[in-house]
Amino acid sequence: MAANTEPGFFRLIFLSPGQWDDEIRCTLLPFNRLRDAYPPYKALSYVWGRWSGKPPEILVNGNNVKVTSNLATALRHLRQNDVEIALWIDALCIDQGNTDERSSQVAQMRDIYSTANEVVIFLGSGLQDGILKSVSSRDSRPFHSFGGCRPDFLLASQYFDDWKASPLKKPVRPLEIFAFLTILNWSGNLPNPLGVLQDIPEAHMAALAEALRRTLLVAWWDRIWVVQEAVVANKLTLSLDR
Repeated sequence: MAANTEPGFFRLIFLSPGQWDDEIRCTLLPFNRLRDAYPPYKALSYVWGRWSGKPPEILVNGNNVKVTSNLATALRHLRQNDVEIALWIDALCIDQGNTDERSSQVAQMRDIYSTANEVVIFLGSGLQDGILKSVSSRDSRPFHSFGGCRPDFLLASQYFDDWKASPLKKPVRPLEIFAFLTILNWSGNLPNPLGVLQDIPEAHMAALAEALRRTLLVAWWDRIWVVQEAVVANKLTLSLDR
């Protein structure tokens, strides 16, 4: 694709609808944030991951493009069944082979993420010891978005009640980790923030704490752009396998 270092220039990838196992098809279009009308878009924050011996391919503007397995998984998670969505993804929207364009886009990164109507954090296709694994299924999209809204709190409350009343189930599901963080965030407004944790059996607490520790070892946290991508977001959503 033609390189461009014009102020405000950026590209958006339009992800075609499809089922989980369908071929990933995209259309890449150029825009200028300073003068063009462009659609609401989501910016993806993720770890590229390692290139495999035979990397997956996606179709971009009718051409086969090799991507990392982590990006291919993220795209399958984000893809809708019946509507096209606009995304900004560094690996696809920036000409990675052109140093001048890369430098120009890096300088605009804060604006690109702050202009997005949503920043989606994809933690990756796997946590250590198999806590989080990618699932390929035509019948079930293994995806949940955690954005800190009221429905998330209600879901976290359901988990909280289950932890208090049921035996420990192993391993801890990824969704439970973020439900646990939601409970901690909510309890911060109480006179005794940690008091609510006394209702959780010790075995559950130990398992949740260990799962949280492993979550914080995911490579996403090591990236230099993490703070900028998360802090400037208008809306921040965490994406994870069920």
